[in-house]
Order: sequence, then structure tokens, then C-alpha cells
Amino acid sequence: MNGYVINAECVLCGLCVPVCPEHCIEVIDLRYIIDSAACTECDECLRVCPVDAIHHAEETAPKED
Repeated sequence: MNGYVINAECVLCGLCVPVCPEHCIEVIDLRYIIDSAACTECDECLRVCPVDAIHHAEETAPKED
């Protein structure tokens, strides 16, 4: 389990923050960041994101050759 990340498609709506039961989403430098160590992958943030900007961390990791 690697948790979720919020990508650059985020529109800063803030809908994900109050639904996170672990309170692991915060704003840093005008970006929403998910603390992957605290994320339990409950999917609550995925359900409310209007632009699908939240993904599993491994989906956004750079591919190795």
C-alpha cells in the first residue's frame, strides 16, 4: 500500500480535505498533498474529486527502463 497522490490536474476545490478520515490531506505551496504514510486508501477522496486528480502513488511513479 503506497497511498494516493494528487496530480497537477487538481483545481484546488478542497472537497477531498473534509472527507479524509485520516486527516492526511493538506495544502503546501498552493497544492494539495496527501501524506502517503498516513493514507489508508479508503477511496473517500477519489469519490469526491471532480477532476479525477487523485491516483495511486505507483500509477504516477516514473517508469524504469
